[in-house]
Amino acid sequence: NKAFSNAQQTDPMYSLAWIGQALIAEKIDYNESIDLYRHCVDLSNHSQGLYGYGKAITNLLMNPKNKSTNAYRYSVDYLNGNQRSSDALTKYIQRNPNDANALQCLGIIHEFNHRFVQAATAYQLSFSKINQQNELSKRLQNDYARVKCRSGHVQIDAFVSQGIKLTLLDLLWLSIAYGKINKRIDAIEFLKRAIDDSTTTDEDRSILLTFLGLYQREIDPQTAIKHLFKSYQTKPVCSSAIT
Repeated sequence: NKAFSNAQQTDPMYSLAWIGQALIAEKIDYNESIDLYRHCVDLSNHSQGLYGYGKAITNLLMNPKNKSTNAYRYSVDYLNGNQRSSDALTKYIQRNPNDANALQCLGIIHEFNHRFVQAATAYQLSFSKINQQNELSKRLQNDYARVKCRSGHVQIDAFVSQGIKLTLLDLLWLSIAYGKINKRIDAIEFLKRAIDDSTTTDEDRSILLTFLGLYQREIDPQTAIKHLFKSYQTKPVCSSAIT
């Protein structure tokens, strides 16, 4: 790190010095690595800098809890990191079109920016670069199915639920997909199974109970109230259950 720092002081425009420091910062202080990679991108179009910045912003976007952090407010909101990282990844992929991880990162950023058609294309391309059926390939299929649903093109069969632990996002969007094709009863049964699953965390269970209650409002208002109250009793409570 000292060697890279000395090189950086000798020539602040030498992008490899910034990249070296960013790679080290990934292991020590991930938030600092975002700034270092951003400097790399500002200085040059070095592939490692482009991909590193895109990956760093993607990791920041993926955890909803990061939205309240200074790193998120500065790197994403203030510096428009979601758009800048999208541009960086696009440049990287033009040189490395077979990089499945970079394509997945680009899909996540496009989805964050509500560019669902572009996100679906990126997820689909990422899936096509994987030679074997594994957890990553199944995750990408669900990513693709989710953004298709978000764009208004529901494909229930595109979701994969076998051989993979569904994320909370998968569970919610699969239930939304059922609702969009007028299968609300199926959505309710699906949510109940997820709630009763012993591997579901209390935090996720509270959110799912709230979602279930909202789904049942028009079908069975009394049961809906019970589920919303149960969500309120489950800690940590989903904020929507309170309101």
